[in-house]
Amino acid sequence: MSFFDRLQKESIVRENGSIAKCLDEFYEGFTIADELRKMLLVEDSDNYEIYTDQERDEFLFRLLKLICLGGPVCQYEDNIMPYFDTIKALYKNLISVQKDSKELLVSSIVYRFKGFDKDCMLVFPSNVEHEQNVAYAIIDPLKRHVAILQHRWVGSVW
Repeated sequence: MSFFDRLQKESIVRENGSIAKCLDEFYEGFTIADELRKMLLVEDSDNYEIYTDQERDEFLFRLLKLICLGGPVCQYEDNIMPYFDTIKALYKNLISVQKDSKELLVSSIVYRFKGFDKDCMLVFPSNVEHEQNVAYAIIDPLKRHVAILQHRWVGSVW
């Protein structure tokens, strides 16, 4: 999980795993109470650019965003370790790797997809456009397996 080492380097996460707090902000339905969520969501934040756009498109980063931001009634963690444990377990279960001489290579192919009806209206994973409404198809071409990961943001429950 060295991909996430810079979270500690940039003081978003402390050495003991606690997530640095900030003053509460509200952004597109999210309550941002810490530097991690601010880095994930707010382009104007000081730490947004610690990951490039290309790195933010990687499936591992998308899992971080999906798990950390959760849904509208998500109870956020104060420590990063439960998030890392969940992301690691998901990644290991969804992604296949092959050993090529001394190197591990990812063999899975990940697609993010949306479904539309005949009138070009969004219907899947939800009929509302939101960055937490996602559906991924993870294809293992060697085993000929497909896994689907879907998350649906249902909006405010209050």
